[in-house]
Amino acid sequence: MGSLYLTDKDGGSPFDQDDEEIVRLFSNQAAVAIQNAQLNEQIQALAVETERTRISREMHDGLAQVLGYINTKAQAVEGFIANNDLKAAGDNLKEMSETARQAYREVREGILALRTQVGTERSLSDALNEFISEFQHQLGKATKVKRTIPDAMNLNSLQEVQILRIVQEALINARKHANSRNISVTIRQLSEELRVEVDDDGQGFNPLAVRREEWPHFGLQTMQERAEAVGGTFEVESRPGKGTKVRISIPNHPSLHSGRDAP
Repeated sequence: MGSLYLTDKDGGSPFDQDDEEIVRLFSNQAAVAIQNAQLNEQIQALAVETERTRISREMHDGLAQVLGYINTKAQAVEGFIANNDLKAAGDNLKEMSETARQAYREVREGILALRTQVGTERSLSDALNEFISEFQHQLGKATKVKRTIPDAMNLNSLQEVQILRIVQEALINARKHANSRNISVTIRQLSEELRVEVDDDGQGFNPLAVRREEWPHFGLQTMQERAEAVGGTFEVESRPGKGTKVRISIPNHPSLHSGRDAP
């Protein structure tokens, strides 16, 4: 792992076997600390790359669907114009325009999510605050996003990445499906777990009425998978007209502390 160089002892006495043993113990501890730091960096880099790949794939799949839809509508418009049915052509053009605007918003959100990362020099708190500020700017004044985010959280690198992505997904859901006026992001460090809640006052829905195969449409399945991947739990509470609350609980495990907190 490296070299350790020693000079003369205080008092000028020679090094003995006890000194060698002390140095050996110190060297072993230093080597373990270095290895842990390197492994943490590798895990973090892998987690970030995995997330970039996932988001890129989701953006690609979404754009492919949108472009296919627009192509179908464009062909329909051509047919309506050929038949001099201008009203039907105009209606289809309006649908195409709205779809294009929605795709544009989703691409911007995807790019923002890709750009927002956690790292050894950047805490989860910093990343979340940056994303929420940018997200609020994109929303405009019609919707307010409040936040309560502690500076320090008892998480490892992979947990940080998953929490960041879950919050991003929940906020985007609130924008896309809930038509919310007020959204709150609250993170609390409890004695046995870290609890994350994203709450909105939007139109809500009945979770029991949403079939399992429809979960990807709302991003619920992805959020649940992310939470479970780091030993956490995922809950969603919602009622029609009463808003939606997404809750993630991540248990505290001292052995899983973030590498930034290690000596």
